[in-house]
Amino acid sequence: MNEPAEPTLQQLLDRGAKLYAAGNSAAAASVYRQALELDPHDPTVRLRHAIAIWHGEDRAEDALSEIRDLAKTFPQASVLAHEGLILNSLGRFAEAAVASRRAVDADPNFSSAWLDLATATAREDTAALADELRGMLTKSPSQKVARDLNYALATVLRKTGDDDGAFEACSAGNRLSLNRWQPQREGDLQAMLREVFQPDLMARLQDTGNADERMIFITGMPRSGTTLLDRLLSAHPVIHSVGETTTVGTLFNHLFSQTGKTAEGARAALSGQVLKQMGAAYMNAIGQRIQGARAARIIDKMPPNTMFWPLIALMFPKATILHTQRHPLGTCLSCWEASFAFGLDYATDMTTLGQAYRQYADLTDHWGEVLGDRVQPVVYEQLVTDPETVVRTVLERVGLPFDARCLTPDATGPIKTASVAQARAPIGTGSVDRWQAYTERLAPVVEAMGGAAWLDARWERIQDDRVGQS
Repeated sequence: MNEPAEPTLQQLLDRGAKLYAAGNSAAAASVYRQALELDPHDPTVRLRHAIAIWHGEDRAEDALSEIRDLAKTFPQASVLAHEGLILNSLGRFAEAAVASRRAVDADPNFSSAWLDLATATAREDTAALADELRGMLTKSPSQKVARDLNYALATVLRKTGDDDGAFEACSAGNRLSLNRWQPQREGDLQAMLREVFQPDLMARLQDTGNADERMIFITGMPRSGTTLLDRLLSAHPVIHSVGETTTVGTLFNHLFSQTGKTAEGARAALSGQVLKQMGAAYMNAIGQRIQGARAARIIDKMPPNTMFWPLIALMFPKATILHTQRHPLGTCLSCWEASFAFGLDYATDMTTLGQAYRQYADLTDHWGEVLGDRVQPVVYEQLVTDPETVVRTVLERVGLPFDARCLTPDATGPIKTASVAQARAPIGTGSVDRWQAYTERLAPVVEAMGGAAWLDARWERIQDDRVGQS
């Protein structure tokens, strides 16, 4: 019998790209290591491997070393830009500004580098950069480049305090963005999940999953404070964060595909043994991110895991599930203003943004009825005004003592989300009521949510979840 042919370099590159695009960057890193064995000098392989180990294995310094070495021979914008991206994630903004400037000098149309340059540039240097960005926009750039330039300009103007100008620049960028989000498709997915995780199944499989008690899942709408909460908790000496992973969703999708892609098939397939296997597969998948850390608790901060609360509760009966919430318009304004490069299409249109928020709210309300007090709410407005009380409450829930380092998290680990700059800043209340200046412009969001009465009731309900409220 003939031995199976070894994969070619191109096949490995294609496989790694698919894994990375699917959110499985740790697996992509493994594939790129195989590619390096075939050709350790190929610049594409070296760059992709560096990005994958940074994103999937939290090896930022190794990734930087590889990229800087590669830049000596290939000083191209794509290489230099990724150096700036990684440096920004580490909070090394002065170095990131230098690397990002080199990238835009190498190719002014490599527009993601402008975004990183805007993030890294110090406030005192933003006026010159704003003028430069406006000049670039007069040169009839492509739609993608114009979009990114507007997002970069919005970031710069926000630093100068020109919130109106920033809002308009961001709106211009959003108008140039592709919005492929389909509310009906999302609604169908959520309806299927409700059909799978009904109360009878939850009761039947309660306490049958993986007994590992280390996991803490931070969930919530994007821009609701998930990154800040992750930073505060992971500053604790025995808590390790693996960042955002798609592992839970991937495990469910695999089960769903293997059982005929029907809710009935998924319900029939779930058992204590299957849940234990899924829990073991999860821990194996995040193993590269843990890197042998002897952590008493491990954080997975993936906002959309709100969809999978019941699966998490069954898979890890002793895990802690946290739900960050914020005033709905504070959340939506922050989503609107962020430059999302990772699939949140709904955030570029106010109507779909409001629809997405309402679907999230309805689903989490439903899961709350199914799961009872299994999920611990965290209110952003309280987190930034009284962080010690909130952190103490969460740590008590996970069985750990309070540590004062949790209140000064700015020095811990890389940040790979749109909150990279905000999460590095000292904890502050500046963003709490900022949405109030935009109520008229956010009217389409409110209408899509369900109107002002629904919004007010939602906010009242969120406030009831503050620590100390009855």
